[in-house]
Amino acid sequence: MKVRSITSFYDPACPQAERQLKRLAEVSEALREAIQQKLEVQSTRLGTSPFSCYLNDRPPAEVISCATQLEQKAQSLGWQYLAMGPALPEHPWAYKLIPQLIRSTKNVFFSAVITANHTLYPGAVLAGAQIIHQTAQNSTDGFANLRFAALASVEPWTPFLPAAYHQVGSAPAISIAVECADAVNDAFSQDLTLEECRQSLLDSLQNASSQLEEVILPIIHSGGIRFKGFDFSPAPFPEDWCSLAGAAERLGLAHIGGLGTLPAIALIADTLDRGNWRKAGFNGMMLPLLEDSILAKRAAEGQLNVKDLLLYSTHCGTGLDTIPLPGDTSIEQLRSVLMDIAAISIRLDKPLTARLMPIPGKSAGDFTDFHFPFFANSRVLSLEGQPLHRFFYIPRSHSHLPAAKISDTVSHQFPGGNSVCRNASRVGNNGMGVNVSVGVGVAVLVGVGVMVGVSVGVGVLVGVGVGTWRLSLSSFSACPFLVESMNRRSVTTPLLTLSRSQVSNFCGSAEVSPPGSTSVVHLCGSFPSPYSR
Repeated sequence: MKVRSITSFYDPACPQAERQLKRLAEVSEALREAIQQKLEVQSTRLGTSPFSCYLNDRPPAEVISCATQLEQKAQSLGWQYLAMGPALPEHPWAYKLIPQLIRSTKNVFFSAVITANHTLYPGAVLAGAQIIHQTAQNSTDGFANLRFAALASVEPWTPFLPAAYHQVGSAPAISIAVECADAVNDAFSQDLTLEECRQSLLDSLQNASSQLEEVILPIIHSGGIRFKGFDFSPAPFPEDWCSLAGAAERLGLAHIGGLGTLPAIALIADTLDRGNWRKAGFNGMMLPLLEDSILAKRAAEGQLNVKDLLLYSTHCGTGLDTIPLPGDTSIEQLRSVLMDIAAISIRLDKPLTARLMPIPGKSAGDFTDFHFPFFANSRVLSLEGQPLHRFFYIPRSHSHLPAAKISDTVSHQFPGGNSVCRNASRVGNNGMGVNVSVGVGVAVLVGVGVMVGVSVGVGVLVGVGVGTWRLSLSSFSACPFLVESMNRRSVTTPLLTLSRSQVSNFCGSAEVSPPGSTSVVHLCGSFPSPYSR
């Protein structure tokens, strides 16, 4: 067992940020020296609040300059790695800048929120796929994507990178990431009953947390810093003695990847859930393919694929991690797998991440050739993603659509202000639709036919149309739209349901056909951000 990281957190926008940062550095170093007497400490790391908050409204060149300066400052104060937090859905510019930020830094990690507060952000999912696709070209081996992850429902103070970030406005904090896949192996290698093996693992982790707290708490409290807890997700090391996949096989599997694997994953995950140490981060199964020697070996043997790992994500903590993919993997394929991760996260109310690594020049089945001490080489996995249409279609832009006159293109601009979704219902079968909305945004109907509309007051558009129309929504902080035709009941997307305390920059479109069908579109304006104070 080792300490993978002592991860410190602060908000660069805090008025006392410089003083806090120096104090954090002193405490981090004191902890490293004290913990080193009990367990090996592999690294110290620094995480900030979401960079899209404290660098919002700055020109791209200034954002990049700030990132490089912060990297230098962090290293000068003793931290080996820096995580600048995620891009947030209310800041679309931040997603677009991440590939360049990764290219301009060496040891800085970034992330991007795709779900939060039980809300899916389709535009952010697409942006995350674009980041992965672009970042893969930053190096010939695709290694740059090691420093990016898409985040689904991940809370602050996770000590593992790239997911680490601080909560805006909160006091400085520290959490501890533990490498303990070897402890899982040791526990399940004993000639004991299953329940005795599970208890042995719990005792080992609980004893480690108690011993570490005895060292940590006096130092933390004297520095005025909050201790958030431990992440005992069994991080592996790429040797068989420290393989979590190997530990799962010790439960009685011929190999991880076949049917019957999930109960072994569930048993280990359930054992971790029973721990009562102070928790931060995932504290769940961790199956990073390229960091686990047995997992990498099974993938190379063809025993394991992306769909298997997606299935295991329903019971593990970190989702899809360090997955080697073909160099020609498309944005649409990446988007489809990120949508799967997002759906699992929302439905099961669990944090997940996706760290996907397309490798230029490699095809499915080719061997990887990374020269990195924390990787075990494997084969490139195929990704059977599919294009998503209709309610999942998203234009590749976050920009607002311009207003247009009522003719072949019909548009309506709604006034600003907070709002709640308003109901609209079908009016007969004669092609009449009702569009009710209050808020910021533009709705554009483009098609072949005739549309006559009347705009009344604060944003009620009543129109009669004949033809086949296409609705496009751009950059709405909005609830999902609804399409209802003559022969169909109401159709909506449950994953996209929002509440007043959530925000979604939703971009999407729907086709309404055949000619003469009835369309009902629900739109609404901006909501308070879940990340604002």
